[in-house]
Amino acid sequence: MKTNKVGFQLVLSAIVLALTLTLLPAGCTPAKKPIPPPGPRPRVLPEPLYQTRNPAITVEETNGLNDKLTGAISRAKGVKRSTVIVIGTSAYAGMDLSRGLDKAQLEALRSEAASIIKTVEPRIRTVWTATNPNTVRRIDRVRAAIRAGKSASSYASDLRDIINASDLVR
Repeated sequence: MKTNKVGFQLVLSAIVLALTLTLLPAGCTPAKKPIPPPGPRPRVLPEPLYQTRNPAITVEETNGLNDKLTGAISRAKGVKRSTVIVIGTSAYAGMDLSRGLDKAQLEALRSEAASIIKTVEPRIRTVWTATNPNTVRRIDRVRAAIRAGKSASSYASDLRDIINASDLVR
């Protein structure tokens, strides 16, 4: 009887092992990818390099550009003297104007100055104008420091004052 029980357990173990081995590899099979259609492969073209419309104004250009813009504004009727500094794509223009200009003429001169600057240098996007003598003097000091090649830290406080000036108009 013992042999029969041992034989039964052996046969049962063999059946369980056989079923396990046959069902194990038949588990989950990976999904098959679709076969691409025959023919030439599509070409992948690199994106063309486009030049920007307004390349940045370099530091090396700044001195010549400041002089060029200052001369252009100084020729406007009603402007005695002007000074311009360019920082990035913004221009800060200070103007000493003729006496006796009313508010409408002043606004017209500011608008004309902005128009002249944007015409002479299309890369400039924003023009700020000032007519207050203190702000004009500060713009002059910054322009002189840039022309002399001084570090930005030497004129940073004047530049901050110019940007925060109450009479600066866009």
